[in-house]
Amino acid sequence: MLTGTNIVQNEKWDDPIPYDQIYFEYPSDALTKTYSKTKATKDGKGREDVTLGGVKWEGVQPVEDANIKAVNYQTPEKQQLVKSLFADALNKIQELFSEDVPELRLLQLASKGLNQQMQSDITATNKAVDKAKLRERMVRDYMAQKKVTRAIAEKRIDVFLSDEVGDEAA
Repeated sequence: MLTGTNIVQNEKWDDPIPYDQIYFEYPSDALTKTYSKTKATKDGKGREDVTLGGVKWEGVQPVEDANIKAVNYQTPEKQQLVKSLFADALNKIQELFSEDVPELRLLQLASKGLNQQMQSDITATNKAVDKAKLRERMVRDYMAQKKVTRAIAEKRIDVFLSDEVGDEAA
């Protein structure tokens, strides 16, 4: 089990709240990477890095490993890895929810996660894309990331989007 870091943000809060993000499917020695998040500027016209205590916040998450998906889990070594990860998960669940039966609690959490994923998939397939809002978000993100003016960001995003349209026609 790998423990990373993440934050919960709310525009009404002065600072985000950090927490340990648990990755049950990764061993504790898995490769990790740092990442950051952005938030809307106070004037709502751009994006800026999230800070915590005046310092740019950086979280830790596992590196997506394509080899994990291609691994043959029928080998004894891989079966042992899965058993070990499952045992770690049960121990963590027992630690967090000591009154519950850990196996049932893990199944409840998996059910909630699956339900959220299904709702997200349904929403995504039935949601009309507002291209103007999408373009505006891209412009704001580009301004924050590249530290450029709105005019430059709009020009570059428009060029990018025109290339995307050209690719679809091909």
